[in-house]
Parts: sequence; C-alpha cells; structure tokens
Amino acid sequence: MFFFFKKKKVKPKLGELSEGVERCENISKELDINLERIQNQITHAFDEIRIKLNEREKQLKNESEKVVAIKKEKLANQKENLQFGSESLKKPLDIIESSLSKLNNDVPLLSMKKQYLSRLNFLAENQWKTQPVQDAFLDFSISSDDESSIDSIISKIGTVTATDISEKESFLSFEMTKVFEDEEFLFKAIVHNKESKIVGEGNQERFKIIVDEGKENTYKTIISDEINGEYLISIKFQETGKYNVHVQYDEVTISPSPLQVQVYPKPRDYSQFLEPKIVFNSSKNGKLQFPAWICSNTNGNILISDSDAHQIQIFNNQGNLLSTLGSKGSQNGQFFEPSGIAVNKEGNIFVCDLENHRVQIFNEDGTFISTFGSFGNGDGEFDSPKGIAIDNNGNILVCDEGNHRVQIFEPNGTFIAEFGEKGKGNGQFLGINAIKVNSKGEIIISDFEAHRIQKFDSSGNYLFKFGSKGTMDGQFDWPCGIDIDLQDNILIVDSSNNRIQIFDSNGNFISKFGMNLNHPRGIAFDLTSNSVIVSEEKGKVLIF
Repeated sequence: MFFFFKKKKVKPKLGELSEGVERCENISKELDINLERIQNQITHAFDEIRIKLNEREKQLKNESEKVVAIKKEKLANQKENLQFGSESLKKPLDIIESSLSKLNNDVPLLSMKKQYLSRLNFLAENQWKTQPVQDAFLDFSISSDDESSIDSIISKIGTVTATDISEKESFLSFEMTKVFEDEEFLFKAIVHNKESKIVGEGNQERFKIIVDEGKENTYKTIISDEINGEYLISIKFQETGKYNVHVQYDEVTISPSPLQVQVYPKPRDYSQFLEPKIVFNSSKNGKLQFPAWICSNTNGNILISDSDAHQIQIFNNQGNLLSTLGSKGSQNGQFFEPSGIAVNKEGNIFVCDLENHRVQIFNEDGTFISTFGSFGNGDGEFDSPKGIAIDNNGNILVCDEGNHRVQIFEPNGTFIAEFGEKGKGNGQFLGINAIKVNSKGEIIISDFEAHRIQKFDSSGNYLFKFGSKGTMDGQFDWPCGIDIDLQDNILIVDSSNNRIQIFDSNGNFISKFGMNLNHPRGIAFDLTSNSVIVSEEKGKVLIF
C-alpha cells in the first residue's frame, strides 16, 4: 500500500520531467532553425553593403581616370605647342644653311637678312613653357577620422539578440524617487516583446536589479509577479544617500533606467522635540540681530537673513559661522533689510531685499549673479517683498507684501504671473509673509495678519485655508515662517504663541513643539538630517 501510494505520487512527476525534456529538445531544434534563418539574413545584409562598397569603389576609380585624362590633355596641348615652336625655329635655320651652301656670292643672302633676322629674333625671344604644366602625382587617401568612423560603423552593424524583449516598448512605472531608509521604494516593470505583447507571468528570475558598485550590501530587493503582466519591484535601502538603480530583463535595460533614488533618514516624531540639540547666536559682527528668515541648502548649511545687520550669514549644521554676504546699501550685492531667502537645486541663493524692493541672486559661493524688481505695483515691481520660494521647475515665487499678492518669475527673473489681492476672503491676503512649495507643486502661504494659512495649486488657484486667531491647536497668533518636510507636512512658526505647529498636507493638525520659544520667526527643515532649525527675534537660532 505504501509503495502504491508513492508510485501514484511519483508517476506524474515522471511525466512532467519527460515533458520538460521534450520542451528542451524542441527549443534546441528551433534554435537550429533560427540560426540558419538569421545567418541568411546576415549574409543578405552584408551583400547589400558590399554592393554599395563596390559602387563607391567604381566611382572612385572613374574619378581617378577623369583626373588622369585632364592632366594628359593639358600635357598634350603643351607638347603640341612646343613641337610647333621647335619646327618654327628649325625651318628658317635650314633655309639659311641651304642658302649658304648653294650661293657663290652674298648678294641674295644679304637681301634676305632683315627678314630672317626678324623671324629668328621673334622665335628666339618667345617664352616657351618647357617645364611640364602637370606633374605625375596621383594618390588615394582615406582620413583617419573616416577610417575610425568606418571601423566604428562596421562594428555596430547589426545585432544578434537572444531575447525577443522590446527595449522601446518596455518601461518602468513609479511615483516618487524619494524614500526614507528602511522604507520600501516601490515601482512597477511592464515588459513587452517585439510583437508588442506583454511578456507572460512567472518570469521574476529573468530580472536583474543593479545598484551602484560598492553598495551591494545596503539594500534588499523583492520582485513580485502581479499576474496581469506587471511586476512589482520593492527595494529597501538600509543607508541614506543617492542610489542609481538599473533594471534589466534578459539583459535588456528597461527605460528609464537608471532611476536616481534619494534615501533620507527616517522621519522623526515631532512630539519628541523637547529640547534643541544646538543653540547659537554668534555672528561675524557679534550676535545675530534679527534673523527672521532662514533656509538650509543641500549641504545642510544654514542660511540666515539678518535684517538688522543687512547681511546674509551662513553657518554649518553645528552652528559654526562659515561666511557672510553683503552689507548695507543699494548697490549690487548690498542689502537694505534682507528678508525672505531660498536656495534652488543648483545651490544659487535668492534674497528678498525688502527696502530696496528687489530680489537679488547669488551663486553658491556668494558671488552676485543678477537682480530684478523695483518699487511699484506693476508686473515685476514690488512694495516690500518678504517671503520667497523656488518651485519644482525652478521658478521664483515672491510674497509682494505691500501689494498683497504673489508674483511668479522664471529662474532668470522674467515675470510670468501673479495672484492675490488685499482682503480677508479666500485667495486674498493681509500681510502676506512667507511662502513654500511642496513636492506636488502646491503653494502654501502664511497670511500673517489674518492669522491663517492658505493653500493654492501650482497656477495660483485657491484650494483651501486653515487656522484662525487663538491659542488652541490649529489656531495661530501671527503665523510667520513656513517650511515643508519630506512627507509634505507643513511646519508653521506660531510666533506670538511661541511654538511650532505641524499639519499634514490637507491642513490637519499633527503635533507641536518648542513651547518655550521666545517669539520665533523663521523655520527651515534640513533634508540631510531631518533636523528643524528655528530662529528667534532676539538673535537666537535653535536646532531640534
């Protein structure tokens, strides 16, 4: 009974194995047929190339024959001319010699003297071209560039592939390339063959995921078959940093590989922000005076707009002064109460020059690049510009406080559009103070005197508002600085309530911290460390 049971269980396996052997043999036969087919295709392709090469060879030979024919024709004309000259000289000489030998007196010869001398002088003094007008030089050459180009082209003629995967029609689908460490980076791979059909299921092992050399032990990969022709790929990175992720299927690279993935530190719990890690207030000229606007760059450095000192001061993430920028004045590179400050992806620094009613742009090293704006209420004019932000396309958004509006400019300062007006209604402003753009391009604005936050789409269309005057969670008393964290949460300086409040992207209250702050004004979220930097009116900067 035991053996009968085992036999019953094993017999189907034998059938499966036999079918597998048969499939392998069939594939092997198909390979032989395909080999003969593609070799015939290769022969035909190169026969066509040889025909073109032979045509070019014939063309070059014809050209060489034409060149020789032209040279020979010119030489023949020269030869004919020289022969004519030779005969023209020889004939009168022969006549003179014959006359001298036959005449017994000189009377006839003397009578012909003038005629012969004239003829001989003409022929003798004529400039005959005795050097050949053509040389025998003839050469064929091919430039080294042509030769290397031909070699390169020949080496790239045709490809023999062992896969029917279509590189053009296969692709990766993903939403974001920013994740936190130990968080899954998810994307899908959709693979088509050269007949535009989705490759069947059960082929996970044909994928190859390649991440930067030297980082092999810093991530884990799982590939799941979604059955519908899509494959879900999960990569969990264990260290922060930038990664280049290459995806191949049967050694065919799937576009848009490589994916550039930025891995950030794990998000922090804002409710645990009890005491700052670092506090500093020193500057080049002593203490910071009024650091109302701050931001951080991709190096983790802190850029502070010190309005009363009329300069920008740059610190590292430990609070050590690195450099200063500007002095009081109205020349390029000078400031009269600098306010809002922002940095773009290239590291360029953008500063609202409040009392000079303009925006100044500097490179990462602090070298002046350009400026735009002047006092007024027209397009591209300002009345006390305060907050500033850079959107995902590099465009510049400026809070034009005195004109109660936001103006949008191209990266070079060319005016694009504006939105807003004075008032308390939706999309209106009272004391517009700070501005930020989230990962979706949505615009978040601190409506300072209205004690609220307003949100707009990337074109400036009103979406919603939240907040009102008060001390409860979600209420404000003079909201100032704004920043956005990696999860698009909104961090708001609730100045006169002496605290920082955090809301999700829909304006729902999440948490608060810093209840012992003394009139905070500016805030910056440091992407490199998940730290939050807060500045106070009296010149103190705190890093949480």
